[in-house]
Amino acid sequence: NSPEKWKLNRNSKLFYLYGHSYEFEDNNNWEIIEKFCAKASNNEDVWYATSSEICSYINAYNSLVYSLDNSLVYNPTATTIYAEFYRKNYVIKPNETVKIEVLPY
Repeated sequence: NSPEKWKLNRNSKLFYLYGHSYEFEDNNNWEIIEKFCAKASNNEDVWYATSSEICSYINAYNSLVYSLDNSLVYNPTATTIYAEFYRKNYVIKPNETVKIEVLPY
């Protein structure tokens, strides 16, 4: 999948699974990871990415530049960013400035 389907917001969570396959072999419990993978796979709302892709995306997201009053956000990167501000989703394309609609909570 690609991040186009992953709608990032300021409260988004990152679930990062990291480990070594030899641990399952050593502990004779491959069924644990197989069950997890069966549940976690083929979900259109999940962006499945490599460590490098996640790192690049987070770096791009953290590079967003906000106006003093937070009414504008500029994306200086070559990566399209998906964000949520004030309960509204935004797509911020590379080298694009987007006006953020401020909604009262």
